Parts: sequence; C-alpha cells; structure tokens
Amino acid sequence: MRVFKLSCNEEVYRVEEGDTFQSIAERFNTVAENIAAANGFGNGAADGNGAGAGGNTGANGGADGNSALIPGDMLFIPDLECPVYTVGPLDTAEGIAKKFGVSVEDVVPGGRLYIGQRVVIKNKK
Repeated sequence: MRVFKLSCNEEVYRVEEGDTFQSIAERFNTVAENIAAANGFGNGAADGNGAGAGGNTGANGGADGNSALIPGDMLFIPDLECPVYTVGPLDTAEGIAKKFGVSVEDVVPGGRLYIGQRVVIKNKK
C-alpha cells in the first residue's frame, strides 16, 4: 500500500483489487462519503452502491454508472478534519472559498460545481 501525505492531513492511496469506499474508509479511520467527495465521485457512490475495485456498473455499479474503483487508481483520502461542504442552488465557488478562507482552486480543482455536489475543503486555514 502506497500512501503520501498532503495538506489538511490528506493522503493519497493506490486502489487495490477488492477495495470499496467503505473498506478504504475503515482502513484510514475516515468516512466513505468524504473519500468519494474528495475524488469527484457522484452522490451515492460511497453508500454501498459503488462498485468494488475492478467492478463494473450493474448490481454493484455506482448511481451514476461510472463509480467503479479501478486497481491502480490514486484516491485522495481526506482526514476527518477536512470539512466537506454540500453545494446548494445559490452557491458559487467564490462564495464557498470565502466562507472557508481558501482559494477557489481549493474548492473546485476540476473547475465545475453542481447542486448537491460534496466538496472537500482542502488547505483550510
């Protein structure tokens, strides 16, 4: 298992065969939903509907059909200290960044927000 330390007590983990969000969360003493949110997986990916590593959609597939964990993929594992924020209909990246005292890039590293998205606030001051 390879683990790298990042900001906000965040680590990077390489997905192994058979991993699920829940099994990874238990290994790191954190919450599966936070791992899914930190890695841009859709809502419901970590609630038991996300596929295990190497899995496909279907009975074990995630809600959006693209939630499978693939061995070798790298996941950010946020510490429980990292806040997770659910985007509302009036939220903007700038507003969320200001609320937590971080940069816009810390809120949306991928560049897009959508209602209901859970974002991990990295580099919280």
